[in-house]
Amino acid sequence: MKLARFELSLKPVLNCLKSLCMTASLLGLLACGKPVRNLGQFEPYVEAFEKASSSANHPVVVNFLEMKFGPLPSETLALCTLGVDVPLITVNQSLWQTLTEAQRQLVIFHELGHCVLKRAHQNIQGTGGRLKQSIMDAHPLNLTDYTTYRTDYLAELFNPSSGTSL
Repeated sequence: MKLARFELSLKPVLNCLKSLCMTASLLGLLACGKPVRNLGQFEPYVEAFEKASSSANHPVVVNFLEMKFGPLPSETLALCTLGVDVPLITVNQSLWQTLTEAQRQLVIFHELGHCVLKRAHQNIQGTGGRLKQSIMDAHPLNLTDYTTYRTDYLAELFNPSSGTSL
């Protein structure tokens, strides 16, 4: 008789474990969902970012990201939004139109630093001719030396031990 009571008291525990396993399996299936890469006209910039990461010996593949033009405060050029299902980079179209191609790449790489590499702003004065030490400066367009020191800026961007994480 004691054995029968023991079996009955285990039944709710086993049912609970069964439910937990089913929930974990379902969450696992959802987490392994199809990648979301909705970049529109920004695709070439993300491809250049991936190529630059490989050249810096820290290859990155961007699978979960959306980019689009959208409303932002008039002085904000672009913004990375994390904490949603898929990271989102929103770009101010009217300001985008005023940029050179090098500035556009700089801005997109900066935002990808936030959204993909999870890097925080890094406001450090530069050395050796560089204006700033990091492409992750809070005001990336101030890096008027980006074209000259692009290799150095990208080496720093893709170095996992440099900068601070979000």
